[in-house]
Amino acid sequence: MKIAVIGAGWLGYRLCKTFLEKDQPVVTTKQSEEDVARLNAEGISCVQFQLGERLLPQTLLDCELYVINIGAGRRGFKREEFQSKMVDLCRQCLESTDKKLLFVSTTSVYGEANQVFTEQTEPAPISDSAHAHVHIENCLRELFPQQVTILRLAGLIGEDRHPVYYLEGKKDITAAHKMVNLVHRDDAIEAIEKIISLQKWGKVFHLSATDNPSRRAYYTYAAKALELIPPLFLDDSEQPAVGKKVDAEATIAELQLTLKFPSPFDMLPKIAEEEVP
Repeated sequence: MKIAVIGAGWLGYRLCKTFLEKDQPVVTTKQSEEDVARLNAEGISCVQFQLGERLLPQTLLDCELYVINIGAGRRGFKREEFQSKMVDLCRQCLESTDKKLLFVSTTSVYGEANQVFTEQTEPAPISDSAHAHVHIENCLRELFPQQVTILRLAGLIGEDRHPVYYLEGKKDITAAHKMVNLVHRDDAIEAIEKIISLQKWGKVFHLSATDNPSRRAYYTYAAKALELIPPLFLDDSEQPAVGKKVDAEATIAELQLTLKFPSPFDMLPKIAEEEVP
């Protein structure tokens, strides 16, 4: 079986490396000739492709399973255009009924209500990107109910990517006691591998760490662990975390996952144990 990872970004690139380490044939895509050449030089089979192209390269059409991992982007985002191009891409991938597709989506589809969200919770998107992902999800579930699985990921972080870097030294930050919903890239990759190996198609999963500290507690600790200037929140009182909580226990159980990073604190360098909130 040959897998296509369409979109070799921060997650997709590492996913390809993981597949190759396990002798799983994979091909991926980048938009520029330079990036395509760089990945091929690294031993990762890569072809040039840009969302919206009318025809997929034959190398991709020859694959049997697709992982679609294309972000909405932030600059000049055109919701309807993105939706249309993404659905058309998936149609091309699934030209044969024996092919499968895993669509990497986002937990932002749930909105920001103060409640617990399970895989059965109806989406309530707020941002344009979240609305676009809900539209794409709904189209795929209607058109290809047995061929597509959706994996909604919480905020992705890893060794070289962490939101505290954007908060370093900032002041008067709001929502101090709002819960954080994060997932480590390694755990997201394991979930993708399990969906494929266990053949969990026609499903909706989501993934987040099982611990949800408050923004103030977590990012203050994270800044100290990474030796950054800590962010300052408007409310500096000690209160329990409140707000949106992504409950991924059902996904973890069905995919037989053991999270490497069940808590966001596990995703950071260790500092004095007594200082952990």
